Amino acid sequence: MSVVRRPDAGADARPGGGLDARRVVGLILRREFVTRVRTRAFKITTAIMVLAVVGLPVGIHLFGAPSSIRTVGLAPANAAMAAPVVGAARTVGQEVKVRTLPDVPTGERELASGRLDALLDGAPDTLTVVANKGLDDKLRQAVTVLAQQQALNAAITRAGGDPAAVASAVAAAKFDVRSLKPAPRYQGERIALGLLAAMGVVPASEMANYVALGDSYSSGVGAGNYYSSSGSCDRSANAYSVPWANANDPSSYVSVACSGATTSTVISSQLSALSVSTTLVSITIGGNDVGFTNVMETCVVFSTSTCVSAIGTAESEMTADLPGEMNNVLAAIAARAPNARVVVLDYPKLYDLAKSSSCLGLSTTDRTDLNQAADELDGQIQAAAGRNNDVFADVRSQFASHQICDSSSWLHSVDWFDLGVSYHPTASGQSGGYYPVFSQHAG
Repeated sequence: MSVVRRPDAGADARPGGGLDARRVVGLILRREFVTRVRTRAFKITTAIMVLAVVGLPVGIHLFGAPSSIRTVGLAPANAAMAAPVVGAARTVGQEVKVRTLPDVPTGERELASGRLDALLDGAPDTLTVVANKGLDDKLRQAVTVLAQQQALNAAITRAGGDPAAVASAVAAAKFDVRSLKPAPRYQGERIALGLLAAMGVVPASEMANYVALGDSYSSGVGAGNYYSSSGSCDRSANAYSVPWANANDPSSYVSVACSGATTSTVISSQLSALSVSTTLVSITIGGNDVGFTNVMETCVVFSTSTCVSAIGTAESEMTADLPGEMNNVLAAIAARAPNARVVVLDYPKLYDLAKSSSCLGLSTTDRTDLNQAADELDGQIQAAAGRNNDVFADVRSQFASHQICDSSSWLHSVDWFDLGVSYHPTASGQSGGYYPVFSQHAG
């Protein structure tokens, strides 16, 4: 029991001596409070409480109330609507993830299992939304905005305009604000966001709207496990864009890459998948423009002299025609997706010449000239990417020790049972060659 000493007589003294009971209780409470304040735990707890009280309004303003992310599936015919769906949802404050399904029955099964919140089917101007029990308000608003945008695009097209150009002009519209009494607001929020970005708490890839374009090296010919819905385009679940999307969970992802594509067919049949909302594009292109398939068939079937002649013709096309063709396709991509980071990947050299003498098949002369042609082609692709301010991603060093004639080749040699896969990356070539290089350059 503690003892309280009696002070000099004064206002708190009472007749007969001793302290007033309230005075005693007050002194004891004060002593206990001072003791606790001096402890480290009390100081830490108090600091946390102060931060919580001060930070709560800022946190609410900065991050808003919690909002669940909805997952929307797209039927194959609607694959090009991935980015518009994300953009429409954001206008009403709803974040969505978009998945392209191989077919409608698969989408319905995903709905039934709860892995999808809605499935979009039908033509852009006559959309059908499939849901389990209906749409919540936010998702309904998002689809309404989407349908209105599609109707507007159709009207612009009928009037002879370009919907992408109109959307780009609208997105570029801006205005300036002049404050009479400018004052910094929410400075703490800006610092917090900077720290979050620096620490990688919110990776940029999770906010990406990603579209994969290009030829058979991007569609995944040779990698197996093809989507039946892709038809003759032979899009593979093992193509480098698929594991990247699985690993990075972008806001939207679609591949429209197609076997046999050239710069002109990319422009005519693939760019509809792009929009001002697209933030990431990958592409392999150029090989078919210079007759890659014909050259390889010539080298396999005919003599070395005929092979060398065919390679020479292709190299002449690389110098004379390919630079302009590459400029055309990259400029068209920039026009359709002005906010996108465009990653242009090249092609591997096919043969490990150090092991050519012990490797059955083409002559070493054929192989040497084919490798030199691949270097020339890749040089033209790199130069085009530079001229158009795009990102060049070189896969050649990644395929070193995994070329044809190596024991662990990531490239198909001639496959007489499936000639289409000849001289294309295997599944390992996509995952070990293209995927890490694209991941490094995707940003």
